[in-house]
Amino acid sequence: RGLVGSEMCKETEHRTTKKVTKTTPASFNGDGCAQTSAVCTACGYTKVTSAAKIAKVSAPKLAKTVYTYNGKVQKPSVTVKDSKGKALKNGTDYTVSYPKGMKNVGKYTVKVTLKGNYSGSKSMTYNINPKGTSVSKVKAAKKGFKVTWKKQATQTTGYQVQYSTSSKFSSKTSKTATAKKDKTTAKTVSGLRSKTKYYVRVRTYKTSGKKKKYSSWSSAKSVTTKVAKVNFKSVSAERLGFTVKWSKAPSVSGYRVQYSTSSKFNKKVTKALKVTNGNATSATITGLKGGKKYYV
Repeated sequence: RGLVGSEMCKETEHRTTKKVTKTTPASFNGDGCAQTSAVCTACGYTKVTSAAKIAKVSAPKLAKTVYTYNGKVQKPSVTVKDSKGKALKNGTDYTVSYPKGMKNVGKYTVKVTLKGNYSGSKSMTYNINPKGTSVSKVKAAKKGFKVTWKKQATQTTGYQVQYSTSSKFSSKTSKTATAKKDKTTAKTVSGLRSKTKYYVRVRTYKTSGKKKKYSSWSSAKSVTTKVAKVNFKSVSAERLGFTVKWSKAPSVSGYRVQYSTSSKFNKKVTKALKVTNGNATSATITGLKGGKKYYV
């Protein structure tokens, strides 16, 4: 009859033993364990003498995830900790793989690979965005404006102009226009409301693959658009009054008809009629004195 280990070693009582440590690595998904056992070299009898949990690894972190292009290599450091907050050692517990370049505008991937008492890998990304620009001036125009900015040709594809009636550039009041060449330093925006205050800012962009990387926005400048020009057509006399006609001006909410017995429109003898319909092209004024000459 064959003897089991315990029966084979009754006389020696497992005096000849060796320590064996078995490690189940911890990962990003779960804890691990380091288990030490005493093993009889004569019969193979095994007894666990200690077991220690290895805390799972928390997601690694980059020191910085957004950089601005400066012509130099920009490489963020990596921190790796376990779930209890203990810092793991680079080279002993993990290695870090960086991509090539890390200088031009684009998206870069950093990979952390666990080792030793840890197993698994995780990748993180960071961006290098183009350098921004600044608004030089904004000049008002009829129903629009012209904005000029500082050229930023290095690692830049073009520029984006944002304008809004809100100083906070809320999404409901903001629109954008694009200048697609890096050497462009001005953009004219038209078709806006007349006599309205707009806030204007500019940023650069660089096309990277099929996507665009944007710089931060410049400081904003404000401008008030000019009143749209109205083409006067005719004025015809009516009984104790007159009818004035004009061509419709685009993007306006109304008109103001001013009339006076003074060719210089002296305040004391000058009055005005407010027309609140932006689509109106004529107005009739009555109740004037007969036989009087009026300037309109």
